[in-house]
Amino acid sequence: MRAPALGLVCWALLGSTVALATEWSVRPSCAGVANCFTNPMGSTMVNGRTVSLAGRWSFFQPGDVLVIYPAANGAAWLPTGALSGAPALNIDGARGTAAAPIKVMAAANQVVKLGQGLNITNGTQHVQVSGLDITDPRPGRHGVVIDGGSSDIVLKTNRIHDAAINGLNITPAAGPRLMIGPDNVLVNNRGNGAAIGPSGLNPSTNAIGSYFTGNTVMGNGRHGVSSEASYWSIERNQVLGNGALVGGTSGIHLFSPSDNAGPDCDGNLVAYNYVNGQQDSQQADGNGIQVDHFCDYNIVAFNVA
Repeated sequence: MRAPALGLVCWALLGSTVALATEWSVRPSCAGVANCFTNPMGSTMVNGRTVSLAGRWSFFQPGDVLVIYPAANGAAWLPTGALSGAPALNIDGARGTAAAPIKVMAAANQVVKLGQGLNITNGTQHVQVSGLDITDPRPGRHGVVIDGGSSDIVLKTNRIHDAAINGLNITPAAGPRLMIGPDNVLVNNRGNGAAIGPSGLNPSTNAIGSYFTGNTVMGNGRHGVSSEASYWSIERNQVLGNGALVGGTSGIHLFSPSDNAGPDCDGNLVAYNYVNGQQDSQQADGNGIQVDHFCDYNIVAFNVA
């Protein structure tokens, strides 16, 4: 008679402490599907109130998942109506936890295209984005932007391509503990494949806490990886054939935005990268890997250039 009682106690304790995650989705048609949006910047009704992916993501709870299905006829997702000038997906203030991150992902075995980029902003924390095909060819636009103090972000297995400026643009205003990789492909962007701006210092450990790792960076117009940041690990990447549009660029380039001995582009680790085929038809400044003036205390080791 004791076993059932113990089982009920354990079930009661479990039920009181473990919240059930919600699966949300973006689909061309939401007929008969709960928690569904018909556009990555769309709205839906939940328990009598409207929630919108175009606004704050405060209705997402730790552990929730947003699965994005392909747009109709295989086209790219684009915002509609008054939002037509916005990014295709704007992750605004989503708050996961280390134990239960919020996941945004493409539906399994599907090619899911975002035709006007992805922004991660406004203090977003503990969010993972994976499996998406992202571009933004509009003048002045990047493929993916991380800013607004967003921290603990993971980008993996995404294809980021053909943006008007940088494929990935991580602004100096972004937060710490960013993981870019593995298995992103940043290809044919007119600017840099990736531009890195914020400090990668992990304030809880006072050591390197942000990583650009295991990615393919190929055929971009400027630098493959351009970094003005400190305390990043740039490691185990394939950086191939970049720099075709602008002279004096490098496969991996560290530089000081202040152009003085201030605390920027310091303390980075550049290791185990394969850099090949850098293009430079206009100037004699570009290299496979370049650590520019006023970048201090960096380690460059075990690369093939």
